[in-house]
Amino acid sequence: MEKERLKDLYHAQPFKPFDLCMNDGRRLRVEHPEWIAIPPKGRTTVVFARDGGMAFVDLPLVESVEIGA
Repeated sequence: MEKERLKDLYHAQPFKPFDLCMNDGRRLRVEHPEWIAIPPKGRTTVVFARDGGMAFVDLPLVESVEIGA
């Protein structure tokens, strides 16, 4: 996944929750813009979970995105 596409999802008005579908079968839910951190450089982002956990995501390993799923 390209970082610019992720930024477009992050800045969408109104924001729509989305799932990052990883190539290993995991789905990471982004329910609110505050639940994802996109650094200005690099290809890794952080997705925060409802339970307080977090996942470090290597963007090239994102296979697809489902919006409003």
